[in-house]
Amino acid sequence: LSGRRLKLNDSWTNPSQEWRVGMKRVYELFTDPLVKRMKMERRKDWDRRHREVVTTAVEALAAFDVATPSPKDAQKKERLELENRIKVLKELAETYEDPSPMLDCVVWHDGSKWRAAIDSSELYTGRPQIEGSTGGQLAACKALADFDVEREYGTFSPWDACNYGIHVYDEGKVLSIITDSSPHGTHVAGITAAYHPEDPDLNGVAPGAQIISCKIGDSRLDGMESGVGCTRAIIAVIRHKCHLINMSYGEPAAVPNKGRFIDLANEVVHKHNAIFVSSAVRPASASLPLAPTF
Repeated sequence: LSGRRLKLNDSWTNPSQEWRVGMKRVYELFTDPLVKRMKMERRKDWDRRHREVVTTAVEALAAFDVATPSPKDAQKKERLELENRIKVLKELAETYEDPSPMLDCVVWHDGSKWRAAIDSSELYTGRPQIEGSTGGQLAACKALADFDVEREYGTFSPWDACNYGIHVYDEGKVLSIITDSSPHGTHVAGITAAYHPEDPDLNGVAPGAQIISCKIGDSRLDGMESGVGCTRAIIAVIRHKCHLINMSYGEPAAVPNKGRFIDLANEVVHKHNAIFVSSAVRPASASLPLAPTF
């Protein structure tokens, strides 16, 4: 779909030999601060390479003028070509855009479960070479299964350091790529369950406790929780028989503790015996914490 040739890994098992291909703009998976940083770094790399090309074009025109001080008709066309190259290169710098690197996504069934691999090689284009790096090529990527099946994850590139997991839905027709909308969940998970047997001082409150991350914050809304996200999280809690829920979201509400999600939260507590813990926030200059409202 992207026009790039994708090489499969010979070790991947696919009895049906059916490979499903799709694309995704990686910026749609990044947080806004990460998109801003990546655009800035990629622009610096682009400017460096652009200056090299412009320098070469200017030197070519200067060399032509030295070698041909009185150009004839055919030579004038050649000189005009050299001039236009410089002009076009300068216009490219003025109209530069970075809409997003594209990810090539491949989904297949290995005979027992759905898997996906994501080619992120465009993130490596123009960046410094890293020794031992695979360059994001598809054949070197991890063949991931649903995260709750194998607990494996991938990283798009060393520069973004953005980890992701996957879920495959609808018999392989839909690939969901999951990234964090905020690092806060990782922060809370570390406080709760960090496990460092070699250095117990770094342990969390319940070292080694098993945690399921349920993304309720929509990256398109700056991490704001949505009703759909919260409902899916409740479903995951019930499906995986979680003992405790921590919801680190809290803000004022016009009508607190009302609505479909509240009904589901009450059900998961009273019917499925889950403990529901939520945050308390302190907005603006208030002197007392604000109880979480939904």
